[in-house]
Amino acid sequence: MRRKWTADLPGIRPRETGNGRGETMYGMENGQRRILGLWTVGPDVEFVQRVLLSAGYDVGNIDGIYGPRTMRAVMQFQRDNNLVPDGIVGPNTWAVIDMIYP
Repeated sequence: MRRKWTADLPGIRPRETGNGRGETMYGMENGQRRILGLWTVGPDVEFVQRVLLSAGYDVGNIDGIYGPRTMRAVMQFQRDNNLVPDGIVGPNTWAVIDMIYP
């Protein structure tokens, strides 16, 4: 069963946003999140993998590599949340991820 909400993701620590208000955000570069797609690599991919895994999606290994299993999990997540299932983690998908892990 897939969960819509989670409170803790072991092994992932937030980074400061740098906005001077002490806020933190995952997967940000220069104040903006990267768009993630097949073969993207990085800590933001690992964050997405952990969020999806905690919500019950099969992402494969938590390795920070956006491979085919992660893409399938993202597409299912997008379908489940009434988004276009394109497999790209862009602004709309990030917005739903933010609702799961604020």
